[in-house]
Amino acid sequence: MNCELLAVGTELLMGEIVNTDAQIIARGLNEHGFNVYWQTVVGDNPQRLREAVETAKRRADVLVTTGGLGPTADDLTKETVAAVFGRPLEMDPVQLARLKERSLGRFSLKEGTLYPILYRLEDEGFIAARWSQGQGRTAPKKMYEATEAGREENLRYQLAWREFTECVEEFLKGDGGR
Repeated sequence: MNCELLAVGTELLMGEIVNTDAQIIARGLNEHGFNVYWQTVVGDNPQRLREAVETAKRRADVLVTTGGLGPTADDLTKETVAAVFGRPLEMDPVQLARLKERSLGRFSLKEGTLYPILYRLEDEGFIAARWSQGQGRTAPKKMYEATEAGREENLRYQLAWREFTECVEEFLKGDGGR
């Protein structure tokens, strides 16, 4: 199946933050047999987002979006994508409960940097930190490695990817969202 990744956010487009989501998602899709042929980044502009979604809809079997899904006032991603596909937005209480259960409140998009996430993962026992000694004029560095709990969480993440791809495949057996 041919996939396109669509990352939404002016901060991505302007290079203010690195698009790590695209790397992780593309790798996961590839590992599960999906062909990722396109990656598009579009800023927080409804018209350009609409054009990007329409283009992806024509050339890909699967469209995966990332970014632009937060609770900010300028976010129109969900509404724009739903409009292009001619589908209403609906709240699925079962899926909402599953998302809440999985996230356990660990990651907050408001934190905005990697360090609070690393500190939280360390506090929760998923990673362990140690300091490496600097060589010459190099400063000591804090190094992280996964704990047993972290490896178990990684396995749960991999299982979630498998579940995600199965859901996509099941969805595509129907009308494919078109």
